[in-house]
Amino acid sequence: MTLSEVRAVVTGGVSGLGFAVARHIVQHGGKAVLFDINDAKAEAALAALGTGQSAYFNTDVSDEAQTAANMAKAREFMGGLNAAISCTTSLLSIKLS
Repeated sequence: MTLSEVRAVVTGGVSGLGFAVARHIVQHGGKAVLFDINDAKAEAALAALGTGQSAYFNTDVSDEAQTAANMAKAREFMGGLNAAISCTTSLLSIKLS
């Protein structure tokens, strides 16, 4: 798989390592959905990434129901999902299919 084919959810995606990973994916033609709880930084992150290739969903990954609902939204936005990248301090356990 090339980076242009990546359709990823990135937890902790609005800053630090998560943002760097999302930016790398988007810069190479892939799509990234950012899961985070930092709404204040999300606007700047999306402005930097571009809204056509990225989206933000306020997501507390310790809330399984919220995470599952937002995974469905992420799949819809990206036309599928083939990567989940955790850059949070919480453990994320999801089923991709």
